Amino acid sequence: SFGAATCRSNSARQRATPHRFTKGVTSGQMKFTKRSFHYITVCTLGLLYWGRVKNVYEILPADPGIDRVREIKTSGLTAIVSEANGFLDISGRLMAMCTQLLELRNQAIALSFLTVFVNVVLGYIVFFVVSEETSSKVSGFFCSVIFICVPAAALSTIGNHGSLKWPLFATLGIVLSAPSSVGRFPRTVLVFAFFVGMSNPFALIAGLLLFTPNQFRISVSMPFVKWIRFALIATTTAQFITWKVSHSGLHVYGAGVYRAWPGMGVLWYWVWLGPPVCALIGLCGYLLFRASRATSRDLFPARLTLISLIVFTATYLESGIKDSMSVASQTLALIGLVLILSEIAKSGNFLLRAISVVGVMLVFASIIRWYPAQGNFYQGQPWATLIDRAKVECDIGSSRDLIINNGISNVDITCQEIREWD
Repeated sequence: SFGAATCRSNSARQRATPHRFTKGVTSGQMKFTKRSFHYITVCTLGLLYWGRVKNVYEILPADPGIDRVREIKTSGLTAIVSEANGFLDISGRLMAMCTQLLELRNQAIALSFLTVFVNVVLGYIVFFVVSEETSSKVSGFFCSVIFICVPAAALSTIGNHGSLKWPLFATLGIVLSAPSSVGRFPRTVLVFAFFVGMSNPFALIAGLLLFTPNQFRISVSMPFVKWIRFALIATTTAQFITWKVSHSGLHVYGAGVYRAWPGMGVLWYWVWLGPPVCALIGLCGYLLFRASRATSRDLFPARLTLISLIVFTATYLESGIKDSMSVASQTLALIGLVLILSEIAKSGNFLLRAISVVGVMLVFASIIRWYPAQGNFYQGQPWATLIDRAKVECDIGSSRDLIINNGISNVDITCQEIREWD
């Protein structure tokens, strides 16, 4: 009987061991698959953004041009909090600071690659937050694609280090609309909110729902939420003081255009009317078809559309029809709309499902239509070529100030400045 018991015991161990081994292998495969999806997402976002910027990465954007790089070079670290633009924008100036050790002719390429890197990082944050909030990596992936390929960025924001404040704003709006992100990473969210607040004068709007008592409010009972509110209020106050001290007048960005002009074009109409129309459609869809059975998590896309409407109103009153400002409101509106339509498509109603699918397809059709850089903002010659020509003029004895035609703007630069830079 002892021998029979031993045989049964050995047999049991032999059956158990492969089971534990198989379980371990399966767990390892799941972790590897999960990591692989993240890696694939990052690579895809990088390729998508590079596809947008590949034809213009050698061209220095007309605005801000070389101004911020020059400002850092002449004024040092104090230029990071410069009031030259009428508001604080430490994001763009930090980018300029990172290229100080490079030659003048290499500034455009370096700034373009830094801008690509930052936008891909922000796109990954969008992917992570949406994936966590919706429990769907597929939703996170497609929302991050919308962030990277938003049509409004095609005019002057793609690859432009001076316009990072709007992708930053959009990312902050998504993060502060997601209770799980604020609850899991409060310190990181706090630092990020402070950084965006010091880069964008409208950052308070991204976290406006942290202050409201209505049903759209993020219900995260944590002391750190108070600190996030404080960071938004403090940075907005700093932006207001900077605006007053700079004497920028009523509008930070100058007089705006508030109505359509002859030959405006479909893209500009999409820049102007796209955000509020998409946000209103998404919000109405949510209230009509989702609100009655929505959970607290389902409020996430509704918050995005609501923030989009608020920031559209604020920026439109400030500067009128402006493509760079539309990047934030359009990003939030399109992501919120797609998430709401995706939820409506899960219903058993065939008509609602068909309408939702068509709506999502139209969103991505606009992305495909206006994927590469558009307009004349990037029509200048490569910056390295322009500087090489300027060096030749300086070498033959030119002592006058040089005017470099950088697409739709001119850059004034002296021979002495060119020599000292390199």
